[in-house]
Amino acid sequence: MATGDHEYTAFEPLVTALEEMGRAEEAETLLRDYVAATNCPDNYKVVLMELLVRQGRLDDAVEEAGPTFEDR
Repeated sequence: MATGDHEYTAFEPLVTALEEMGRAEEAETLLRDYVAATNCPDNYKVVLMELLVRQGRLDDAVEEAGPTFEDR
């Protein structure tokens, strides 16, 4: 995966590829692990929220998105 200024741009295509291969759970785990490890998790939470919505997990998506709105 990309590093430095480009790491975020690599996540969305990777998550999409994993999802298309039937590995959405792996994509979710990857995103959750990175959200926990990064100093700027909101961008990655958006990708996680979008993944959860595509999976029909609206309650989980709203739960993930909630803290991003609190900062505003």
